[in-house]
Order: sequence, then C-alpha cells, then structure tokens
Amino acid sequence: MLSQESPFARGWYAGCPNIFIAAHHALTEADGWLRPASPTGAVLRTLQLVGLDTLIDCHETLDTH
Repeated sequence: MLSQESPFARGWYAGCPNIFIAAHHALTEADGWLRPASPTGAVLRTLQLVGLDTLIDCHETLDTH
C-alpha cells in the first residue's frame, strides 16, 4: 500500500478527479456510463472530497439487484 505522503500517491490523488470526469464525459457522449462499484479507501475519500460522488453514480457493491 502506498503512503499518502509518497510523491506517486500525491500525484495520483491530484489526477484522480480529472480522470473520472474525463471518463464520465467521454462515456456519456457515447451513450455509455461510468459506475464505480465498491470504491474504498483513498478512492472513495477523493470522490467525496471533490464532489464526484454527486456527479457520478457510485455503488456500494457489484450486485445489480
């Protein structure tokens, strides 16, 4: 597991919102969708901190029922 203080992790956290936004827009334009399932740890915190969990539907599990 990477420390949040490592340069790699800091760069990943900084780029994470942009990656999700770009993927969301590209998939929406192609009549597709992005649905992160079971985001945990740093990914979930990042999505919540920048408000992406309100733009992109996130699901707690992979269960579709």
